[in-house]
Amino acid sequence: MFKSLFIYEFEKFWFKKINVVCFIAILIVNFLALKFALQSNKTAEMTDIVFSSSLNFHITSLQEMLITAFNAIVITFCILSFHEEYRKGYLRMTFTRGISISKLYIAKSLVMCLNIFLIILIHCIVSLLFALIFLPKANVSPLFFKEGLYSVIDVILFSIKYYILAYLSLLTFGSIIEFLSIKCKSIAGVLGLSLGFVFLNIVYIAYVPIVFKNYADSDPIVLNYSSISTIFIQAKGAAYFAAGITDVFLYSMIIIFLIFKSLSYLAFTNKHYLE
Repeated sequence: MFKSLFIYEFEKFWFKKINVVCFIAILIVNFLALKFALQSNKTAEMTDIVFSSSLNFHITSLQEMLITAFNAIVITFCILSFHEEYRKGYLRMTFTRGISISKLYIAKSLVMCLNIFLIILIHCIVSLLFALIFLPKANVSPLFFKEGLYSVIDVILFSIKYYILAYLSLLTFGSIIEFLSIKCKSIAGVLGLSLGFVFLNIVYIAYVPIVFKNYADSDPIVLNYSSISTIFIQAKGAAYFAAGITDVFLYSMIIIFLIFKSLSYLAFTNKHYLE
């Protein structure tokens, strides 16, 4: 029963044209990142972290687009998968068939997690192909928050950790937007609160260094307070984690994700919806 429900939700997700457009947009995102990389390479040395090569473009391009393009895609997924169906009553037919609301929420959540994973995977594959075709070949590369140049193996290990936390940050951001999508009565409200959340994160990121002005940016105290911001983690935290500086960003994302998924579950399964 649950397997059929999952397949049904997965097919319904892909039936929506806007979701398909979001996946196609990954190609455009990578093209823009490539264009920027080629421009930056003209004034950068191969040892500079801003220099993009066949070895590190999949990291630098993700870092550039995580906060903007990928968050926008996640907002779109949440609005279509949760707000539109929940608020417009499209779920009533499903409920009348005797399907468990809890199982439906779990199925929709798994579909969301799977498709966010797919956009990360597609980005990785496309960026690697673009890098091999259009960017300089390299055997070593600099890495964020690490000194010196690193081999292919080192870059692979860094990439795995970076992509894991980038994926988790999108899941966490998505869990927050999902909760807003369920609670808000209009799409405009969801968009407004989503942008407001991003703006508050940016303000918070700017405020933390002011409060802790006597501490270095990489001081554990500063990083601990910064770790509650999903936007900071997408901007720098994933790189700190991949560089082995601290694991606090991983723990904070897991905790925030679990909190908002629990709140979303309670809101989604609220019996008042059926009244």
